[in-house]
Amino acid sequence: MLYFERGTAYAYYSIKVVDPLVLLGGVAYDRVRYPENFRNPPVTPGEAEREQIGPKAALTWTPAAPVTVRGAYSRSLGG
Repeated sequence: MLYFERGTAYAYYSIKVVDPLVLLGGVAYDRVRYPENFRNPPVTPGEAEREQIGPKAALTWTPAAPVTVRGAYSRSLGG
């Protein structure tokens, strides 16, 4: 049977550096299994698998009540 299967696990940690600045860091593990030629019908037997460990980082800066600046970086498998 041909099907898509995806599994993901992740962990994050955040720290308040100074009152208006919060940093967040983490890591994620992605695993995807899929039919080998699903893009070109007819789909034939065979499977492919990809794995990746990807970094995650973000920051939130709130210099004043009506202003919040956010930034993020991440890597993951497309899906």
